[in-house]
Amino acid sequence: MMRQACRDFSLKVTRWALLVALSVAVIVPGGADTAFASEAKSLTVKDAFARATIGKGRVGAAYLMIHNASGTKDRLVGASTEAAKRAELHTHLHEAGVMKMRPIEGIDVPAHGKAALKPGGDHVMLMGLSAPLREGDHFPLILTFEKAGDISVMVMVGGVGASEAGQAGNTSHTGHKKKHKHGD
Repeated sequence: MMRQACRDFSLKVTRWALLVALSVAVIVPGGADTAFASEAKSLTVKDAFARATIGKGRVGAAYLMIHNASGTKDRLVGASTEAAKRAELHTHLHEAGVMKMRPIEGIDVPAHGKAALKPGGDHVMLMGLSAPLREGDHFPLILTFEKAGDISVMVMVGGVGASEAGQAGNTSHTGHKKKHKHGD
């Protein structure tokens, strides 16, 4: 029994080390606005981020951009991570004046196009987090595509109100792209 426990632990450590090694290999250089990205064949996954959870939050979400440089469409059909017990593809729907989240079977990535997983839209729902998501942390996420197979990407954790990768939080102005006056 002890040998089995040691083998199980060793397998988990080996998987984790592999994910970390793969993740380190895909970090895109660029200073303070460093984005995490990964490529597989003709798909590129960029700007993967999650929002920090409040308190002992057990649920989170990951957002990212998928670019397809090929002439063939693909489909994101699943996700997994060591950071949560379950990762599911979800979307937001507006039903009878109420925004609701629903699981979906997949997200199409058009040929020579892109698919955006963003707050208020499609996203990867993380349920049963192994630890709260803290701003500045990161974790590996494996995305499963119908044609491209598995792509590993590192997800950066931004502030509680982050709306894009590299954004520090809901009171930060990093990542601001729109010109406006506060109070408008």
